[in-house]
Amino acid sequence: MAAVEPESSRLEWVKRALPQALCRGTLDEVLNEAAPDGVLVATPPETHADIGEQCLERGLAILVEKPMAVEILSARTLVEAQRRSGRPLLVGFNRRFYHPYRRLRRRLWDTSAEAEIEYVFVSEQDRWGQDHRAVRPHDVLHDIGCHALDLVRFLGGSPVETLQAKAAEGLRGEELYELRVETASGLRARCVVGYGPSYTERLEVRRDSGTHRVMLAGGGATARVAQTFGYALRRATGWGTIADAAFGAQLDAFVAACAGHSPVEAAGPSAGLAAVEGVRAAEESLQGGGIWCPVTRPKSEQSR
Repeated sequence: MAAVEPESSRLEWVKRALPQALCRGTLDEVLNEAAPDGVLVATPPETHADIGEQCLERGLAILVEKPMAVEILSARTLVEAQRRSGRPLLVGFNRRFYHPYRRLRRRLWDTSAEAEIEYVFVSEQDRWGQDHRAVRPHDVLHDIGCHALDLVRFLGGSPVETLQAKAAEGLRGEELYELRVETASGLRARCVVGYGPSYTERLEVRRDSGTHRVMLAGGGATARVAQTFGYALRRATGWGTIADAAFGAQLDAFVAACAGHSPVEAAGPSAGLAAVEGVRAAEESLQGGGIWCPVTRPKSEQSR
């Protein structure tokens, strides 16, 4: 195992946290000295594509945190690098590994009945130690919105074709955006994403046969107390949280991919590119006052 951290003070912290790991200040040093089979790219989003391309060109598998890239051209370049190398490229959409969502996906795939999805994902403004209220829609959509777009794709089994984006009203100072989405299979979804004073995540699937709900965080006062107690109990007993299990399953899928297996439920290059294209479409919709926008452009426009 090895780690890269260019900032000297943080590098020292990494060395203390991972005493058995090879810790260096540059990617080249680690790639030359450690000769890894795969690389986890968890750097600032604007660096994902360049680092990922470097690793793929050296024949390494990569698990890149979402978003795969912040620009369409960079995302497509990374996809082409993966095709040339033939090595696995997985994207860190960890909601695919949340077991309540996986169970719900199986239920959806077991029937051809039409369904509508409502998904709310509001992340804490200071979860990384800084207030996110000053960020641009671009940042909110790449950080939180891309999770919603990929989850709709994952649950419905088909790509998002068109969407509409609008700023949404928050009751407690949240910075929220509403995404209305339609997939190639006709699945419709309403997603509310953004930052707020506390973490909220819930999903509801409505069909003629009934409604299925997943409540991960949020709700009323009673629900929040129960969630807080459950979280503390899992930490105290070492059971871990749903998120812990999802991250572990995602890493297991990456290790399997490095060994030549195909992780069926993990997000690959096409899903990563689709999320970047979806964010681009959402930005265009916002700029156009909430117009409906196609997610994938004609080939004649794909260089833009």
